[in-house]
Amino acid sequence: MLKIRFQIQNLTGQATQYRNIAHAVQSIVRDEGIRAFWKGNLPAELMVIPFGAVSFVSYNAMKQWILANPSTSTASSATISLASGSFSGMCATVATYPLDLLRTRLAAQREPKIYPTMSSAVVYILRNEGARGLYAGMWPTLVGIVPYMALQFASYEALKTAALQLNRSVDPTCSSQLSPTQHGACGFLAGMSSKLLTMPLDVVKKRFQVDAFPFQQTCQDPTHHHGTNSHTNVNNSNSHKNGSLLGSKPAPSLSAAMSGVGVHSVNGSGGGGGSVGGVGGSVGGVGGIGGVSVGAGGAAPEPHLQCVTPIALRARYKGLIDCMSRIYASEGVAGLFRGTVPSLIKAGPNSAITFVMYESCIRFMLRMRPTLDER
Repeated sequence: MLKIRFQIQNLTGQATQYRNIAHAVQSIVRDEGIRAFWKGNLPAELMVIPFGAVSFVSYNAMKQWILANPSTSTASSATISLASGSFSGMCATVATYPLDLLRTRLAAQREPKIYPTMSSAVVYILRNEGARGLYAGMWPTLVGIVPYMALQFASYEALKTAALQLNRSVDPTCSSQLSPTQHGACGFLAGMSSKLLTMPLDVVKKRFQVDAFPFQQTCQDPTHHHGTNSHTNVNNSNSHKNGSLLGSKPAPSLSAAMSGVGVHSVNGSGGGGGSVGGVGGSVGGVGGIGGVSVGAGGAAPEPHLQCVTPIALRARYKGLIDCMSRIYASEGVAGLFRGTVPSLIKAGPNSAITFVMYESCIRFMLRMRPTLDER
């Protein structure tokens, strides 16, 4: 969840930007509560089992096909691992991509939530983006997952071979199998290295997945500086500090505000501005765009607040290269490595546990095979 927040935070229009992991944890606990760390957990749990199953099944199937084919069986072990890993990444991604997108969308949203539940997210995406919306950003994701999975499997196999050679150099009579601890160490290093090398592609993947995400409307005080901007979510009826909108009516639906992106002056000044005042006042659109009704409960906000409408449902990036070049132009090289630390903290242990469980299952099934054959 932290990794996703870091990777997409420049797109949210939020006043609060995370400076580091400690600041992110503090801000999330303060603004959203402890439970926010589990946003997107349900689709993530539903995805992890089929993703892992499809990955290993397709990896072994491709590896066996390559070895059984006379024209490819002479390829090096590294080449076979890279090809099999690439194929497994494509198969697993296509099979589970909607769940991956839902996880990203749910984890990306701050308070108040755009999607209260996973089912509401599915309904919203289908209604506003169509069935293709569940596969938004899949092609850039495939471009990112193919080298990641290829490197992960290839580096794991290489590390396994090196560990076996090390064991034999120490004890020539040792078993030809590694211990679970050694499998875990190989998986840990493989996960960390492959994730670090493909981090820019992972950032691009997340940017595409939230490309049409309607980040909530916020009100900000442009007169405050140095990170002290107060902000108020217009679609939240709860009062906030420093110039909150004290509303007694429910928030308007976001679909009513999807006509464009703009900045409105809340005090009603200026030709394009709207006004908020009395019960059920309106925030005017820019350049004649229709307004959004917001109940103000008779209390007008601070006159210097400005409201930013939700990001429109439109594609920001024309393609993978366009996305990377725009991130580099606006955020520098660091922008392509956003979320690296939490990503590595997750990737290492996750890969270690995955490979240990895989190898353990293989050993268990091999031990059970003679018994099954007797039957």
